[in-house]
This record gives sequence, C-alpha cells and structure tokens, in this order.
Amino acid sequence: MGEILRNLSWRATRVWRRNMDVFLVTLPIEGLPAILEPILYLLGFGLGLGTLIGEELYAAGAYLSREPILLGSMRGQDIAKALLMIVGLSGVIAVSLGMSWFVNLVRTQ
Repeated sequence: MGEILRNLSWRATRVWRRNMDVFLVTLPIEGLPAILEPILYLLGFGLGLGTLIGEELYAAGAYLSREPILLGSMRGQDIAKALLMIVGLSGVIAVSLGMSWFVNLVRTQ
C-alpha cells in the first residue's frame, strides 16, 4: 500500500507541475482579458450609459407627449441610424469581398 501511495503522490506532483506550467504559459493570453474585461465594462458603462439613458428618456417623453416636433425628431434620428447601419454593413461586406472602391470612396486625404 505504501508503494501505491508513493507513486500516486509522485504522479499527482507531475500532473500539478504540468498544469502549473500550462497556466504560466497561457496566463498572458487567457488571464489578462479576464482581469481587464470588468474594467472595460465599467469604463464603457461609465462613459456611455448616461448618454443611453438620456436618449431613452428623451424618446419616452416624445412618445408620451405625442408632440409632432418631438416625434418628428425621433423619427429622423431613427432613419439616420438605420441609414448609417446600412452604409456600415455594406462597407463591411464590400471590403470582405475585396471591393476596394468602397474604401477609396470614404477615404479622407
């Protein structure tokens, strides 16, 4: 029984050492994003969430008050956002297909 426990302990040490080596090699690749991800979310929410909530409050006020000027403003913003998304998506597709004319169209000097 002592022979089995001695070999088991040696094997467990080898497995632990191998796992430690793999952990140390992959730490910069897998560990750093896990540490930075919460910071990224906090920065993103801190910088952008106030704007998002403000925009939603404006939209809610426009839809509840039913004022034509506010509703028209919201409709114009929605149309502009849709057009920008369509242009962006078509640009991604064009570049993915190798159509360089689209890149030259929007490139600034």
